[in-house]
Amino acid sequence: MSFITEIFKRSSMKEITGYLLYGASFEGEDNADYHTRLKRACQHCEDILSIYDSDTESILHNAVNQLMGETERVYMEIGVKAGFLLAKDIFNDVPDREHLI
Repeated sequence: MSFITEIFKRSSMKEITGYLLYGASFEGEDNADYHTRLKRACQHCEDILSIYDSDTESILHNAVNQLMGETERVYMEIGVKAGFLLAKDIFNDVPDREHLI
């Protein structure tokens, strides 16, 4: 049953989201916290944008910010819904649910 142990070793949030987003685990694991990873990604995006447009209030910057904001909202909705569906599924799989209520 070593494969079961291996499954639980790989059951991290990054592994699950990588599989859901890309169909495979994400290569090159980044152990930085959420804040650091987001800050680094935003800074990289701003650096690239500034190559093409230095005006931070331009239509290009605004379009990127709108895209990121909408992406954030959509994935939050998906994440919350998926969380509730997982909780429901787990709750339904518990043979003796009465002690949980």
